Amino acid sequence: MKNFKGYNGISVISFICSILFLAIIILGLGCKGGGNGGRAERNGVDSAMELNKEKIADSTTAISKDDADFMVKAANGGMTEVAAAQIGKEKAASNKVKQFASKMEEDHGKLNSQLVQIAKNLNVTIPSAIDEESQSMIDKLNQTPAAEFDKTFMDMMVKGHDNTVDLFQKASKAVVNPEIHDFITSALPTIESHQQMAKKIQAGL
Repeated sequence: MKNFKGYNGISVISFICSILFLAIIILGLGCKGGGNGGRAERNGVDSAMELNKEKIADSTTAISKDDADFMVKAANGGMTEVAAAQIGKEKAASNKVKQFASKMEEDHGKLNSQLVQIAKNLNVTIPSAIDEESQSMIDKLNQTPAAEFDKTFMDMMVKGHDNTVDLFQKASKAVVNPEIHDFITSALPTIESHQQMAKKIQAGL
C-alpha cells in the first residue's frame, strides 16, 4: 500500500500524530494553569487562608490577616453547623432536638449567606468545603446509631457553639474592618442564644 504524502512530502499520519501531541501538551498546561494557577481548585480552609495571605501581600484586599482568618474560620464553622443540622433533622428522635436542628439550619444558613456577601465585597476568599476535623464530626453523626443520636448530636452542638461563641467574642474585640465587625456584633446574640438552647436541651436528655 502506498504511503500517502501531504505537502512537502510529510505523510498525513505524521501530521496527525504531531497535532495530537500538541493537543495533549496544551490540555496538560490548561489543567495545571487554571484561573489562579490551579490554587483555587481545592478551596478548603488552608487554601483559603493561603489565598488571602497572597491577596494581602499584593494589596488586592485591604483587610488584615487576622480579619481574613476570622472570616475563614467563621465560614468553616457555619457550614459545619448547617451540615450537622441537616443530619439532625433527619435522624433525631426527640421533637425538641429536631426543632433545634431546624433552627440551626435556618439561622446559620442566613449567617453563612451574609458572610459570603461580605467576602465578595472585601475580596476575601472563604472556604467552599469544611476542613478535615469538621468533616470527621459530620461522618461521626452519620454513623451514630439511632439510640445514641440525640445525645451525640446535642453534645456536639454544645461544644460547637462554645467554640463559636468564643471565636466571635474574641473577634469582636480584635477585628478592625467595620463591615466584619458589624456582622460579628449582629450575629453574636443569635449564636449565644443557640448556645443556651443547646445546653438546656442537652441537660434534659
